[in-house]
Amino acid sequence: MAALGTGELSGHGYSAVDALFAQVITPALSDTRTEVESIQRDLDTYTRADAKVSQFGVLKEDELNTQLAATRSQRDATERIIDLNTAVASAVSTVPMFGEALRALNFQLELVLAHLEKQLRELEDMLRALKEFDAATRGLFRTGAPARTVASTVTASAAKPDPRRTWTASELMNLLALLSPAEVERILNSNPDLIQAFWDTPPPAEAVASWWKTLSPEQREKWCQAAPSIVGNLPGLDADTRIHANMIQFQRDLYDPSIDPNSPRGIVIQDILAALKVGGISGPGLDYERLAKEQLPPRGLLAYYSTHVPPLAAVAIGDTSAEKSGKVTWMVPGMNSGLGNERDTLSGWTNVIRMGPLSSPRR
Repeated sequence: MAALGTGELSGHGYSAVDALFAQVITPALSDTRTEVESIQRDLDTYTRADAKVSQFGVLKEDELNTQLAATRSQRDATERIIDLNTAVASAVSTVPMFGEALRALNFQLELVLAHLEKQLRELEDMLRALKEFDAATRGLFRTGAPARTVASTVTASAAKPDPRRTWTASELMNLLALLSPAEVERILNSNPDLIQAFWDTPPPAEAVASWWKTLSPEQREKWCQAAPSIVGNLPGLDADTRIHANMIQFQRDLYDPSIDPNSPRGIVIQDILAALKVGGISGPGLDYERLAKEQLPPRGLLAYYSTHVPPLAAVAIGDTSAEKSGKVTWMVPGMNSGLGNERDTLSGWTNVIRMGPLSSPRR
């Protein structure tokens, strides 16, 4: 932090995150240090209070109160028996053997009574220590408003649309690495233009691939569900992952009543259905991703950005494992070729590819 304003740090790597340091990381570290110091003070208080009560082990107030009531009742009953035996022994003093027997019994009861009194003092000490511990620690670790973390500050920055803001590829990679799927989903809900930033200046493919490898299958699925428009178009991800994410977004658009079928978005949706060869299949709840993969050859939505003007999409035709060999053929719609038109020439071109590599018409 001390070197940030001295000019000691330089180079492309530092320049890419300079704004992140100045606007996010440095303020977040300052806030976090303050909160940590507050937590440390509370921890010191807690440690001192715990040292006074830890000698008793685990204390449960309800159980202690039950034991205390039972012990008091037993002590009182023992005292009554001793008093009764004393009175009887005095009344039958003319019967030496009987009086001696009662006095011997009382001697045993006095030992029991002393033990019960000792138990009562221990139980009362435990309850007193527990109440003192509760009083000393009540209200600790309540720091009020949480300190601004790096992730929360990045979230706030990204969630506020700023037409002058230009996101760098490194900053967008930081969004993925620092935030959770749910946080990114909230950002997209308030700032859908962020999708355009990922499209214009996507994070480096190598960085995306490395980040994706660190995620579990469950985490990957959460990302696909939360931000399909981003995941489906990220360089560095395998074709099957991109297709899965894009088909999630595609099916949401397909059943979105706000999309006019005659609008550019509505038309491209129908074109994609034709390209996937599932245009004749309809009905809510259908798994169009699976249905498209079952076609011969299999098909999938490799890229999809329906809110762009004009809408953009790329359909993969063939075995997606072909991408590993690097043999990919592209066909771009143009004059006398397209999807969904009367002649549907582009669809016919893709149908001849059976055993070949990926073929991806783009609209």
